[in-house]
Amino acid sequence: MKENNKKSKKDKKKIVIASSIIVLLLALVIGITYAAFDFSFIGNRNVIETGDISIEFLESNDVITLTNALPTSDSNGKVQTNDFDFQVTTKASNGINLKYNLNIEKLAVDSGYTSLNDNQVKVYLTDENNNPLVGPTLISNLSNYNLYSKVNSHTESTTEIKDRYKIRVWIDENVDSSSWNESTKIQYKFRIGVNSNEISILDKSGANAPVLDEGMIAVYYDEASEAWKKADEDNPKGSKYAWYDYSNKMWANSITVTEASRTTYLNASPGTEIAMDDILTMQVWIPRYKYKVWNYNSDGTITSEPQEIEIVFEKGTESTGEIECTDTISGTDEAKSENCKINNVECTDSTCNNKYYTHPAFTFGEEEIEGFWIGKFELTGTIDSITTKPNLSSIRSQQVGSFEDNIMAMNDSGNQYGFNTSTDTHMIKNMEWGAVAYLSHSKYGVNREVYINNSSGYYTGRSGGNVGGSTPINGTYTDQTSAKQYNTYGFYTYDGYLLEYGTNTKSSTKDISKVSSTTGNIYGVYDMSGGAYDYTMGNIVSPDGVTMMSGYSTSSNSGYTGILYRTNSSGDYLSYTGTYTYPDTKYYDKYSFGTNYSQRIRSKLGDGIKEVLNTSSRSWYSDYSNLAGYDGPWFNRSGGYSIGSYAGAFFSSSSYGYAIASCSSRLVITP
Repeated sequence: MKENNKKSKKDKKKIVIASSIIVLLLALVIGITYAAFDFSFIGNRNVIETGDISIEFLESNDVITLTNALPTSDSNGKVQTNDFDFQVTTKASNGINLKYNLNIEKLAVDSGYTSLNDNQVKVYLTDENNNPLVGPTLISNLSNYNLYSKVNSHTESTTEIKDRYKIRVWIDENVDSSSWNESTKIQYKFRIGVNSNEISILDKSGANAPVLDEGMIAVYYDEASEAWKKADEDNPKGSKYAWYDYSNKMWANSITVTEASRTTYLNASPGTEIAMDDILTMQVWIPRYKYKVWNYNSDGTITSEPQEIEIVFEKGTESTGEIECTDTISGTDEAKSENCKINNVECTDSTCNNKYYTHPAFTFGEEEIEGFWIGKFELTGTIDSITTKPNLSSIRSQQVGSFEDNIMAMNDSGNQYGFNTSTDTHMIKNMEWGAVAYLSHSKYGVNREVYINNSSGYYTGRSGGNVGGSTPINGTYTDQTSAKQYNTYGFYTYDGYLLEYGTNTKSSTKDISKVSSTTGNIYGVYDMSGGAYDYTMGNIVSPDGVTMMSGYSTSSNSGYTGILYRTNSSGDYLSYTGTYTYPDTKYYDKYSFGTNYSQRIRSKLGDGIKEVLNTSSRSWYSDYSNLAGYDGPWFNRSGGYSIGSYAGAFFSSSSYGYAIASCSSRLVITP
């Protein structure tokens, strides 16, 4: 009987979601500038519009109301069907950037009701495809009730931009409702508001603005104080706290920090110094782009010389490339891994060269993404407490499965980084490596060979200031009071001294480490050449055409359940039950089976292998190059410090996927 009464009470609790708005708008064009005017709208109008921004509600009532609801879990709240839909439209001429903020305006509850507190109500904002943008988070965690901010960059072809949203609200499951009964009347009411203004951002490259996930902080490097500091997320032109400027090789950087310091830094003003001891991870934003194919190389035998890779940034999740490719993964030896078409006709070298292709790294499973974050350095710390920081010996001696499993666990509930559980963390894929390498060889990057990290101790971010690195940097250092001392912000040493650029001459004045990134300055990605070999989630299918190859033998494999080349001298392909199960296919790049490592017909556009073929076994700049194959089914990139000039951003080789002291990997965060 008690159980039936409890059920009856639950049935009487209802969630009612409706709609309304308060809008503060800035934006009327007068010549080429904007004048500020305030507008407020309250009522039953579904479309509110003035000047260059409008908001359209796809509901019918006035307010978003949570009435007589019971606490529920995030998993239930995220899938509730009574979501509130609305659309924001910005309109502007070429070259104008409009920033708008979605805000919550809390309203007084109806007569006779008791208001819930901000720390009892959760809000969850997604785009129209239910991709998470904010939360689930308590309303009390929102700064000044600011729910979400977005900058729309208008060009000649995008004078009008429409953004669709869904919002869901519920009572947090940790709220104690044991004393509630039939007479308990509770409510929470609010409106969604929009305020907008035109801003002139520093970056004019057309790159998508970086998307900061929960717990991430925008940073810039202050040369004067030699410190990383909090950046202005709006990135306005003229700001001394500028965040990014891809046109000038200043790629956007962000960090995560310790739990003890997180609230302080999240609420800090731009220009606040971030102590390196408080930093857990450092990462770099790779914006969505298309590139001009210069060497389609359908059979994998045509060579090309180093040249600027022509890149055009794409807006939002647009795919404006002319070429389309789909997987044709096969267990047949040396079959193609993909089929590419242009205008629905299969590509040839003559038809697809000089045509644009949206880089495939920006398709994440079934989702198109605006960009991704890559760890600024190889993995550091420990495998169960991963960091990505400079001048630390990288994490190595782990199977591929261990790397992926532990990186994916970085977003677990209660994680130390401040990530929401909806934040995607994973091990770098082969295509994501290619996307970073291509961007580095464009006008937005160094557009030359990335200088090698030749640290014999696998210390991240170090360099001898040259491409070949014939003299490895010692794995240890000793600070010298007579020279500029080592610090963790960007200066790395050999025998206690900085190396003069391009030489092995000891110097106290020149910082060579800053030129060893993908940008030739401190804002790029490090360890793309040398350091450790970097495992990627790139793998071949077995001869059955379905099951993935796990490794070479029972002692030399990735840890994934799959097919082994052999467990004995017979050379049979045998099934293997490993520690790990392959993750969803969006987390790894699949290639066709092959027994010839140098046969690049199995390569794919964008992975930085066949397109940059320079000789039969080398890529640009003599980087060693082959594909994963039958007894070494995993890709690794970068090349270790010890191989000198054969290492590089276009290095590619095969591996068993096993735990080895020379192999590390990298973190990727997909918003």
